Amino acid sequence: MRRISILALLLVLASAGALAAEKGELADHTELWKFANFAILAGIAGYFIYKKGGTFFAGRTEEIQRGLAEAGKLEADSEARYAEMERRLAELGAQIETLRQQAHEESGAEGERLRQETGRELKKIQAQSEQDMSSAVKAARQQLRSDAAELAVGLAAGKIRERLTPASDGALVDSMVHELASRDAGQPGRVS
Repeated sequence: MRRISILALLLVLASAGALAAEKGELADHTELWKFANFAILAGIAGYFIYKKGGTFFAGRTEEIQRGLAEAGKLEADSEARYAEMERRLAELGAQIETLRQQAHEESGAEGERLRQETGRELKKIQAQSEQDMSSAVKAARQQLRSDAAELAVGLAAGKIRERLTPASDGALVDSMVHELASRDAGQPGRVS
């Protein structure tokens, strides 16, 4: 039906051009042919635009709509990812603060543990030092006693040598022998 209407339009145009040429309005045939050429060209262009243009423009419209729908999906996806990143960034601040608090608590606990361990080690060292000093004091006292005893014996021996003469030595030996003899005589059952 449309083809018929297009052909009818072309015929009307061609006949209008022929009528105009008969009346003398278009005296020059070149003008008539130019007009007829234009009418044919316009008719063919209109036909192809109508016939092929509808599907082309419909396909192009559909392609654009698909692109817009895809762009909308991508935009929604991007906005969702952006919101997720914003949420994570907000949580990250809280997580960092939690980690700081934990690190502070752990460092305080570690410091306290080190103080206690240092205190225990100092007590051990102090006890060991006191024990070593006590042993050293005992050894020094014993050495001092030993030295004092040696000195006292040496001094006593020196005084005895000074005071002991051969006559007093003989008298002392006699008195000891006499004392031993009287002891042996007073104790029965003892063999001399």
